Amino acid sequence: MKLLLVEDSGSLRSIVRTMLSQMGYDDVVEATDGEEAWTCLHRQAYDALLTDWNMPNVSGIDLVRRIRQDAQLAYLPVVMLTTRSQRDDILSAYKAGADSYVTKPCKPSHLKARIEHAIAQQVGRRQRLKEAGEEIIRGCRRYSTDRRGPYVLIFEVDTDVDRLAVGQDNSLVNFYTLLAGALEDINHQCTGLAAGYSIESDTQEVTRLVKTDRHARVVLVSSRGPDGIPLARLLRFSGERLSMIAVVCDAIAGLAADHRDGLVKRGIQLLERTRLTRAEWVDVLAPHLIPGPTASVMHD
Repeated sequence: MKLLLVEDSGSLRSIVRTMLSQMGYDDVVEATDGEEAWTCLHRQAYDALLTDWNMPNVSGIDLVRRIRQDAQLAYLPVVMLTTRSQRDDILSAYKAGADSYVTKPCKPSHLKARIEHAIAQQVGRRQRLKEAGEEIIRGCRRYSTDRRGPYVLIFEVDTDVDRLAVGQDNSLVNFYTLLAGALEDINHQCTGLAAGYSIESDTQEVTRLVKTDRHARVVLVSSRGPDGIPLARLLRFSGERLSMIAVVCDAIAGLAADHRDGLVKRGIQLLERTRLTRAEWVDVLAPHLIPGPTASVMHD
């Protein structure tokens, strides 16, 4: 098992490394601060991370936040190993994404138990996300015979669809969980509506569905990958029946200014994947899916 130990004090690193060796953890890589640790994490895989809190350049808690926001690292077991013992500090660490919290100095047996706890936490989380991803895929319109009403057509790059199916991207799983929940709420509002969603990774299939399937009312296009924004522009002029087109991105500020301005001028909405709550998704989608006075159609 390979561990990454992050501690700015050389003497404390030596003490902790000796403790880890006594526990049977002999494959330990050391980093002196969060910035160096971040570089290490992108060079090779680790089974767990032990990090101090107070360090120069990038602190331990900021390192944990970075890890939890990174799709490739989000499942890494993290133990916060620090002299800070205030209740607010402990709560802040867990809120940031730490799996275990150990106050220095500590006994080897206690540290070992917290490392094992952190690993078990992430194993359970991976399994729950995998099950959630599988459920999201099963909920797609093509597999769900009770969702034959208006639907949200979503374009995702094929690698993201694969990652979603096995629960490897926490942000994707959370996004679709909120979206599916919002559609359930909309269906409760309008009995018999049977609104649903479909996830596609082929631009030609998305274009075909927009042109031939009258039930496709809303299109959400992922900005990840090179095909998303051109597809959104194309659909703006070929999807006469569409009520709404939106580009979904990780951060609107991350889009080039000319892309942002061009999309907005064409009447294409910009949405951040992690910004909207379930209730806000209901507010965004309901006017475009529920027939009657609330329904709308895009116009030039």
